[in-house]
Amino acid sequence: MLSAADLSELLKLHAPVSGIVSLYLPADQRRTHVRSFSNLLRMCPLEDPSFSEVSDDLKRLDEFVGLGFEPEGWRGLAVFSCKRLGLWQVCPLPETVKPVLRMADRPYLAPLLSIVDQHQRFGVVLAGARRTRFLEVFMGQIKEHEELALELRGMGPAQGRSVAERLDSLSRNREYSRIVLGGPSEAASRLARHLRTELQQTLILDESLAPDMPAAAVLERISSCEGEARKVRESVLAHRLLDLAASGGPAVLGLERTLKALRRGQVRLLLARDGFAKMGHLCPRCGGLSVADPRCPACNGPTETVFNLVEEMIERAFDAHCEVVRLLHPSPLDNLGHIGAELSEAAAPAQPSQGADALPSSEGRQAPPARQERSS
Repeated sequence: MLSAADLSELLKLHAPVSGIVSLYLPADQRRTHVRSFSNLLRMCPLEDPSFSEVSDDLKRLDEFVGLGFEPEGWRGLAVFSCKRLGLWQVCPLPETVKPVLRMADRPYLAPLLSIVDQHQRFGVVLAGARRTRFLEVFMGQIKEHEELALELRGMGPAQGRSVAERLDSLSRNREYSRIVLGGPSEAASRLARHLRTELQQTLILDESLAPDMPAAAVLERISSCEGEARKVRESVLAHRLLDLAASGGPAVLGLERTLKALRRGQVRLLLARDGFAKMGHLCPRCGGLSVADPRCPACNGPTETVFNLVEEMIERAFDAHCEVVRLLHPSPLDNLGHIGAELSEAAAPAQPSQGADALPSSEGRQAPPARQERSS
């Protein structure tokens, strides 16, 4: 599990030379990650002297990808390696990612941080009359802190204070977003009264989590609840985007308009339906992306086909420090191109005129036909 301390160390890490290797791979039971890594290695200029400096890291990555990693339900993988600095951080991911292999003086964290931002870190306390357990859930993984378990005789004031003190210390070190108290409601309520105010404000009481419940069952319960919460958040984001577009606000819908806004540096938040892919074009001269232009709109050079333009756009959004959210659940955006973006206020399009072909929003507002780009 990627701990808060691990993430903090990655964010602070800075090598004196470009010797930190960052690897992202999609994953599934067909071992897509192995083929993707082989393709990345073939595209690398390994004869470049700079790559010889990380040859040990590439060898270690090759061995791990081929033999050391099993998808087991994961949809992606991130690995950061720098043998000289003693860095080896493996992060299985619950969402897919574009295959990327980068070497720099800092780890390439944008795709990882985008996924991290969509998940909360839960501290879980299973309070029983005789024993209290402490667990942690984050990004589809669970860890039980067995060394912190308390053997108790009842849940009186003294025992409640002991549990609260241990949870307080753990939460300060692990940076929990929410605290989940499981067990009989009476015991959990008594324990909650001993927590400091800040922890009480993040508290969730869940009687379905029994003190002796297996860790796997705890993970399933919390992941299910987190998934429902994410579904609601995605719906809110999608409806807000559609409302902004319908009222002529700072938003665009559809692949071509979103790409144009991305090229202009106008995108603040990019929403893309998980699994949405389209072929497109890439200019090898300047790196420009386009939907179907045989010649680059920026430099007029000939373009080459890319098989997943959407993933290329997401990577450009990361590099431009945009917020990116993959929509894992159905939303109204599915009928309007599967992709869209909120823009900075300075990039707000002109106020639309009302027309018979305009798109009604959830509040009855209308958008101009130009924004009705639908996927084929």
